[in-house]
Amino acid sequence: MKTRQRCLPPTLIPPGSRLALPITSANGVVLLAAGALLDEGQLQNLIRRGVEAATIEQDDPRAAEDIAAQ
Repeated sequence: MKTRQRCLPPTLIPPGSRLALPITSANGVVLLAAGALLDEGQLQNLIRRGVEAATIEQDDPRAAEDIAAQ
């Protein structure tokens, strides 16, 4: 199945989502690596740290024609 990347605030990310890009602190320290599966505790930690958004991978059920049109 195809996947797509979505950038969402941690409050809207469902537990079990996979990070598409790493999450880093303001000084460049990697907090979570790309490919990590996010659980509820990690999502709450991101909210506490003030992370505004994270990029996740999601299954993309759209047809190739719909993807091309967008």
